[in-house]
Amino acid sequence: MFTKPGRTDYTTVKAFRLISLMSFLLKTLERLVDGFIRDDTLIKYPLNENQHAYMAVKSTDTALHVLVGKIEKALCNKKYALGVFPDIEGAFNNASTDSLSNLLRSKRVRWINSMLSSRIARANSGEMNLEVHLLRGF
Repeated sequence: MFTKPGRTDYTTVKAFRLISLMSFLLKTLERLVDGFIRDDTLIKYPLNENQHAYMAVKSTDTALHVLVGKIEKALCNKKYALGVFPDIEGAFNNASTDSLSNLLRSKRVRWINSMLSSRIARANSGEMNLEVHLLRGF
C-alpha cells in the first residue's frame, strides 16, 4: 500500500492507496464480457429508455437535461416536483458479496461467483503481515 498525497492522518484505511495486482486474464475477460454485452445482449434486450449509463449518445448531461425538463414542466403547470437523491457513501465498498452473488445467480451469471467468494487482501509492513478474506466490497 502507498500513502495518498495530501493526507495528514494515516489511522484509517482510506488514507492509503491499494496496490491491485489484477491479472491480465481478468482484464481480458472484462473486455470480452463488455463486448458481448454491447454487441449481443443489448441488441437482443435493449435497456429502458430512461437508462443513461451504458448507452450510446447518452450521458450524465442527458440525464440532467431530462430531470431539469421534468422540474420545469411541473413548475410551469403550477405543480410540485419532488426529487430524492440518495448519496450512498461507499455503496460498492460496503455491499456484501452474498448480495451480488444472489443477484448474479438470478440473472444466470455464474462464472464470477468463485472469484467473489475467494478474494483475499494481503498487506505487509516491515515484518508484519496481514491476510484477510474479503466478505464485502467490490
